[in-house]
Amino acid sequence: MKLNITLLLNLLFLCLISCNKDDEPTTVIVDDFITEINEFPESNQVIGTIQTSPSNGNSTYTVTSQSPVDAFSINPKTGELKVLDKSKFNFAINPVIVGTIEVRNGDNLVYSSVTINVKDVERVFDGSITVETQTQLDDFGEKYYDRINGDVYLSGKNIVSTNSLNSIKFINGYILILGTNLKNVDGFSNANLADGTVIQIVNNQLLENLNGLQSVTAKLMNLEIYNNPKINNIDGLENITSVTDKIVISDTENLENLNGLSGINNPVKMLSIRNNIGLIDTNGLSNIPKITMSFQFTNNDLVASLNNMSNLKEINRFFLDRNAGLKNIDGLSKLETCLELVIQNNVSLQNLNGLINLKKVNYGYMRITDNTSLRDFCGLSLIASTSTVGYNIRDNYYNPTKDDIKNGNCSL
Repeated sequence: MKLNITLLLNLLFLCLISCNKDDEPTTVIVDDFITEINEFPESNQVIGTIQTSPSNGNSTYTVTSQSPVDAFSINPKTGELKVLDKSKFNFAINPVIVGTIEVRNGDNLVYSSVTINVKDVERVFDGSITVETQTQLDDFGEKYYDRINGDVYLSGKNIVSTNSLNSIKFINGYILILGTNLKNVDGFSNANLADGTVIQIVNNQLLENLNGLQSVTAKLMNLEIYNNPKINNIDGLENITSVTDKIVISDTENLENLNGLSGINNPVKMLSIRNNIGLIDTNGLSNIPKITMSFQFTNNDLVASLNNMSNLKEINRFFLDRNAGLKNIDGLSKLETCLELVIQNNVSLQNLNGLINLKKVNYGYMRITDNTSLRDFCGLSLIASTSTVGYNIRDNYYNPTKDDIKNGNCSL
């Protein structure tokens, strides 16, 4: 009997010990999570797993914060991290993705910090692309190319946004944007071009600015911006320092200035500024030293003065035509050589003082006609006394002969 009582007491003691152990709280340990992943992974790609101890399957996992938002997701039962929005894994925008994971096990609550280093990987598309719909453009953008070895040609009113191209850093070819419904070109904001290439932006009726081209520093062959009536500035071109062949700014009704051209400081073959009915200020042309083929300045009715073109010393052919508000050309005061000079139909032009240093007209051809307010030709005094150039001066307010100008009878 005594033995049975002793045995019963021992069993009761063991039971009490066991119960005490079950009542002890479980200590949960969780590691911080650090890893590296190539940019633009596949959606739902496994990134890794939050490691906890004990790994008894009783823990639950919740994302409490992440930057940028919605970059990754977590399995609430296993702690497995996956790519949620692959576009967030863009090295240029988010080189590091961070977040916090809450781990709960019973009454225990701990946190794990997540650090995902995004690795820059160059993705190259070899060839030119021609896109006519927004769907085509977005599908191409989802490849997240860094570089295009070819031209980018966007055409068609179905194209309304270039944002899907923001991964592109370099284009070894032309940018041609024709007849779209784009309001901006911001999708090109990270892209530079190869030297010797072309930017042509034509017939985009809703386009308001070119700010998305601010990363372009290439030495272009041609820059052509015309028939984009709502463009109000071209400031996005200000980092372009060279255009070798042709600059055309035409039919931009809301454009008030040419400041975006102020970085161009090399000789240009052809410069054409025409039909910009809202243009007021030409200061953006101030650093161009020479125009080797032709300078056409036509139908820019609000420009009162060709001001601050003091670096321009030589023009091959100069056509100044039908600028209704133009009163003077004083900004051309450093011009010395002009192979052919045509000034006509500028009804407000009053004097030619800006030609005071002109001393050579190589083709011997000068036509100054139909400028009905022009009464002061004294700016031609030097060329009249040093050159055999032929004069065609008629239908102006005053029409002096060459001898009149040489003898000081150059104005009324």
